[in-house]
Amino acid sequence: MIYLNDGLPIIACSTGTTSNTAIAKIRIGGFENLDALTPFFSKNLLNLRPNEARLLEIMHEGKVFDEVVAIFFKGPNSFNGENILELDVHGNQVNVQRIIDLFIDNKICRLSYPGEFTYRALTNKKMNLSQVEGLDVLINSHSNFAFDQGMATLRGELNEKYKLLLHYFIKLKASLELSIDFLEDVGEESAKKEFAASFSDFNNLISSLYQRTRGNVENLMTPTITLIGQTNAGKSSFFNQLLLNNRSIVSDYAGTTRDYVSEGLSIKNTDFKLIDTAGIRETFDHIEKMGIERSFELGKRAFFKILVVNPFETNPDDFHLLKDLEFDFVIFTHSDLVGMVEKRDQLLKNPNFPNHYNNLSLSLGPIGPDESISGPMGPGKNISGPMGPDKNTSGPIGPIIEELKNSIYSKFTELCEKDPILVDRHRRVLEGIYIKTQEFQVVTDSLDDLGIISSELNLIENDIQELLGIISPDDVLASIFSNFCIGK
Repeated sequence: MIYLNDGLPIIACSTGTTSNTAIAKIRIGGFENLDALTPFFSKNLLNLRPNEARLLEIMHEGKVFDEVVAIFFKGPNSFNGENILELDVHGNQVNVQRIIDLFIDNKICRLSYPGEFTYRALTNKKMNLSQVEGLDVLINSHSNFAFDQGMATLRGELNEKYKLLLHYFIKLKASLELSIDFLEDVGEESAKKEFAASFSDFNNLISSLYQRTRGNVENLMTPTITLIGQTNAGKSSFFNQLLLNNRSIVSDYAGTTRDYVSEGLSIKNTDFKLIDTAGIRETFDHIEKMGIERSFELGKRAFFKILVVNPFETNPDDFHLLKDLEFDFVIFTHSDLVGMVEKRDQLLKNPNFPNHYNNLSLSLGPIGPDESISGPMGPGKNISGPMGPDKNTSGPIGPIIEELKNSIYSKFTELCEKDPILVDRHRRVLEGIYIKTQEFQVVTDSLDDLGIISSELNLIENDIQELLGIISPDDVLASIFSNFCIGK
């Protein structure tokens, strides 16, 4: 939904309304002056100096609602260019709601729409579209990298790159106009040299930006880790072991997990989503088939895929079901049982065993905490160590867990080092500009008709304007502000 600025004062809690907190921040914005608000406070708000905090009481009809700290931000020198009064109130949600209701019921203001304070900042030219998108990334990020890029975009650092791209485009367009209208004045050789230099600058920058759009950024915004394997492989037990919590139901009955179970897992201040999937096998059960299909969908989209194998109950005939997945890590369970190594080696020799992987690690260990013997096992080495809490000298999370977490975080770091652009609209528009630029180069190399060349160049201009937010289609704004919370 896109809402025009109706000019009415608005109110909302910008710190959320889902749980109690010590302090909550209520914003009132868009009022002409403080006169209308003064009757609801113990002191005259006209004495408030901008940007200074004052201790006040919210009062109405002789009743004290709360003791608050008030800060007045006078427009246009505020977040969104309007007058804003911020109230730090006690964060019990009952208290927050009754204060908001007080101002709404007395017709002082209306409840804001999600993101309306920021929307007004956009319409009042206090922020550009790229900065708004950066704020969206910052608010919804689940990792240090995503937060940092959101902050950089909010500060306008990425937008400066886009402005430079526009600058190079204008120079390119001017050099082409020079060849058309002033060729006799500057000479053909000089005109060609100027055009080639301008195109090189533009092409180099758009190529650099385009490279930052490659890859699946969903893996950086909300990176997922999936546990995949056949029934009774031990996925749910290992899921619980990673979480140190009996979150997933564990049973000896094959096919207990018929749908996926997900939970948050934090590794070095980065939030991942850990997913336990339904066991993979051939089945005629309609419900189980649906769960298996979801397992494949989650596996294909996952940032990090872990294959869990029980060598005693694995059916090699079902290996073909995993042929489209590339695994990052393999866990062999039940190493406490006699004959486990022989069973494992037989599976590894099976031509149908998944062998398409990235930096595969083979780790041995039962899932349970009682008798765990585990450790990494790469080519040419065999290192073992305890995994469960009873025999683990390094703490409740054993070496195999640490190895796995290090592998996950290492892969995540490698993606971050490429400095990908996270905003989907930017990625889409940059890709379009890059493709049109390569097509334009083909035209300039094959044709001498400056009229056609000029026409092809004009096709790029609208995309650059959209990238900078000069052109802002309503559907773009609707998509952005749908992610914002009320009060922001």
